[in-house]
Amino acid sequence: MADPTLSADKKPRFDPLIVHLPDRAWLPRLATASSLAEDLMEKFWPGPLTILLPKTGLIPEIVTAGLPTVALRLSAHPLFPAILRGPGRPAAPPGPNRVVRVGRPPAPKGGSPRPPQFSRVAK
Repeated sequence: MADPTLSADKKPRFDPLIVHLPDRAWLPRLATASSLAEDLMEKFWPGPLTILLPKTGLIPEIVTAGLPTVALRLSAHPLFPAILRGPGRPAAPPGPNRVVRVGRPPAPKGGSPRPPQFSRVAK
């Protein structure tokens, strides 16, 4: 059976997800941060920085696509961390866009670039 987290937007299992934190206190449970990473998070969190760190055993393989690192973000928008504090844990939602094609689009063979060819239209 397909994982509902990944099947909704046809996300491939080899494409890692970003883990969104309700607050910074979750960091030591999910990843190991270097002093440089700590400095960057101090300066840019909450905010647009997504940081890639060595993961702990608490992170499921499906979230990292089997990789030894995890992508973490602490949003600056007041609503998102508040939503995550409700269940009291981080979340790794897939992006809002449906995956149409995996990989780099083919280069055009002369002339101007073509727009992507979509096989399905999201409803």
